[in-house]
Amino acid sequence: MLQLSSNYSIIFYSFLFCFTRIIVIYCGETHEQVCKKIFSIFVPFTFIFPFFADFYMIPSQGGCKRLKPPFSPNAISLSFGETLFNIRTDNIMLGLSFIAPVAILVVNSVLVFKVRQILFQRKYT
Repeated sequence: MLQLSSNYSIIFYSFLFCFTRIIVIYCGETHEQVCKKIFSIFVPFTFIFPFFADFYMIPSQGGCKRLKPPFSPNAISLSFGETLFNIRTDNIMLGLSFIAPVAILVVNSVLVFKVRQILFQRKYT
């Protein structure tokens, strides 16, 4: 459960880091108030969402299995057995693993575009 929860946090905070930079560029003088509002929603969400996404694992048993070559000798795989109501959320993690990098790429592209625009404006004024 801890491993999956930390994966969700890594995904959410990676996006938040990029999104915060774009807020600073676009909101300039008011970015403090905007960041406070976003953080007051986003930070609790990053603690609550992993719990609700992984609550079904509380009664399940987990285990480690050593992976065979071509993996390194110390590589392991974490797995779990029967879950509450036989729920699986692999699709949620798969979706987030696809959507988050795309969203980060879009946010960073917008940021690069805006910074270049600011630099060109300063150069010609």
